[in-house]
Amino acid sequence: MRTEDVELGMFVQVHRGSREADLRDRVGIVRQRFGNHSYTPFGIQFENTKNKELELLWAIEFEEW
Repeated sequence: MRTEDVELGMFVQVHRGSREADLRDRVGIVRQRFGNHSYTPFGIQFENTKNKELELLWAIEFEEW
């Protein structure tokens, strides 16, 4: 997915090839954008995550669900 296509509140699914093995195939919600247009990780919130913590992922690691 392209960084500019990611919107806060959208549901996304982590790719099977993600560097985060425990998050692969999971569905979450984009809650926050960090950095700037050339360096933009996203804070994704997944169900059953302790304290509703955000996981930082790059747009290339997920797709819209």
